[in-house]
Amino acid sequence: STTPPSGATLEQSPPTIEIRFHAAINLTAVVVVDASKAERKLEFTPHGSATTFQLPNPQLAPGHNEVKWKGLSKDGHVVTGTLVYEIKPKEAKAS
Repeated sequence: STTPPSGATLEQSPPTIEIRFHAAINLTAVVVVDASKAERKLEFTPHGSATTFQLPNPQLAPGHNEVKWKGLSKDGHVVTGTLVYEIKPKEAKAS
């Protein structure tokens, strides 16, 4: 599961994304792909095998964002997933 939940529409980029797994995995890579299709690596903690990972300050752009993660399960199988977040565009202020 994730906080905020995948599929959420948010007012702004969350300060942290948390990913939780039922069993420990070794997370190896996390990237975000925004509406412009630009791919950017995200930092995560902890490094190594765990059940909960934090993605601090993901800086999601307004519009559609896909956070793609990849890791290794305890038995060495590659596991992957994609989280989807919609960030509302900032509204122009009326003058």
